[in-house]
Amino acid sequence: MGYVNVETEGAVAVLTIDRPKALNALNSEVLDDLNAAIDGLDLDTVRCLVITGAGDKSFVAGADIGEMSTLSKAEGEAFGKKGNDLFRKIETLPIPTIAAVNGFALGGGNELSMSCDIRLAAENAVFGQPETGLGITPGFGGTQRLARLIGPGYAKQLVYSARNIKADEALRVGLVNAVYPQEELLPAAKKLAATIAGNAPIAVRACKKAINEGLEQNMDDAIVTEEKLFGSCFETEDQRAGMGNFLKKKDDPTKAAAHRPAARENIKQMEEHIMKVAVIGAGTMGSGIGQAFAQSDAVEKVYLCDIKQEFADGGKAKIKKNLDRQVAKGKMEQAKADEILGKVVTGLADIAVDPDLVVEAVLEKMDLKQATFRNLQENIVKNPDCIYASNTSSLSITEIGTGLAKPVVGMHFFNPAPVMKLVEVIQGANTPDSVVAKVKEISETIGKTPVQVNEAAGFVVNRILVPMINEAINVYYTGTSDIQGIDTAMKLGCNHPMGPLELGDYIGLDVVLAIMDVLFADTHDNKYAASPLLRKMVRAKHLGVKTGIGFYKYNADRTKTPVDQL
Repeated sequence: MGYVNVETEGAVAVLTIDRPKALNALNSEVLDDLNAAIDGLDLDTVRCLVITGAGDKSFVAGADIGEMSTLSKAEGEAFGKKGNDLFRKIETLPIPTIAAVNGFALGGGNELSMSCDIRLAAENAVFGQPETGLGITPGFGGTQRLARLIGPGYAKQLVYSARNIKADEALRVGLVNAVYPQEELLPAAKKLAATIAGNAPIAVRACKKAINEGLEQNMDDAIVTEEKLFGSCFETEDQRAGMGNFLKKKDDPTKAAAHRPAARENIKQMEEHIMKVAVIGAGTMGSGIGQAFAQSDAVEKVYLCDIKQEFADGGKAKIKKNLDRQVAKGKMEQAKADEILGKVVTGLADIAVDPDLVVEAVLEKMDLKQATFRNLQENIVKNPDCIYASNTSSLSITEIGTGLAKPVVGMHFFNPAPVMKLVEVIQGANTPDSVVAKVKEISETIGKTPVQVNEAAGFVVNRILVPMINEAINVYYTGTSDIQGIDTAMKLGCNHPMGPLELGDYIGLDVVLAIMDVLFADTHDNKYAASPLLRKMVRAKHLGVKTGIGFYKYNADRTKTPVDQL
């Protein structure tokens, strides 16, 4: 077929749309070729279909605008029906379909990908429904499938604004299942297809039918549909073979891996990517870290713990407030906010019995951190593979982990944790390389950028940043300039987004003092001596944003006033 190539590898068919000069855009001929290719599949032997585009720039850049620009009303409606009939045929194929989106997936390209059961994307992929910018609506099911996949609110925003989104955002909102480097995309799609094709075809097809039909039914009717399809699998060759193999494996466990390597690999991948996380300490940083994890699809539950239930509940309330603000600004749908908040379970530390990762975010006191980890390891956590991480901003990871049965790694987030991309990953003397690697991987999974740091007082950021804040305090203390003058000078002179005194307020002046004291104790260098004014303000509980007053007074209307102007 002129614009569509089909290759079969075992039980997997790979269909490639090949119109590179037009970025694989869909005109009538391409739609006809695609329809013929689908009709030509031998569904007795093909168990999974992969659809992709030729080249590395475009999956399908949309419908052919040159052709559409000449259509009458009746011809436009007919063209829409032609695309819709084809995409509905793909959507209702009895076998699973995977879109390997290797570049632009705009308009009809996005609609084609959404007609597939699973969407994998290259890092350079771009998705969107730009039709309103062309004076038309999406015509191949875009308004309907997009709303079903990512929710009506966000779908309306994208369709009305004709805004395109990149692969990372598409992954975050649920439009795609996974993102790969370009060179890994098609191999990953073929591997997944082979895994699916390796399972019992009757069962796989019944699962697809149950899910698709169930989405159009109420729950009671959908359960009846599943019951009937469940029953239809019995007394079949697939069922007898599948259960027979299971019983053989049960009798001889040494043969288990040989029977179902693909299934074992899938289970391993799920175990690696679906996590339960315990955050110990529900203050500003702890609640922010909890939100950062809860926002990730790779996390199913976050235990947000503190020494009193009311403190833990207060941390969850902070998360709700942040999410409500995003919903009010139109940056998040209410359903998504509810889903994130629903993952957060509050309580004392003893609820954290089965986490895969513990992140400690208690006060910056060595004895408290050591006691927290000792209690978790000896009395609470039952998962032998749990990783223990500290969010300390300056204390020794080696000392925190001394005497513990399990090693500790530094996982230092920055405030506000749901927003700031950096995570410093600190390796103590007793932290295995494998633990460091796993924490870096987890950081990337939740959308952060990890930077590995060898243990040293203050690590990287605070070793540089906090002494600068301390020096700004001394500049004010010695009368060189006023608060607003110091912050304005650093913002305009160094292009800093926030002045150092305001930043100190935001971090918490108690935290700034604690870091300075650690730096001084570790180095005995007078350049790390805390400003007398800083120490005085901490004693007075003028800690910044958290107490409502520091170098600025934080007003109820969200404005702030330098304290030297009061």
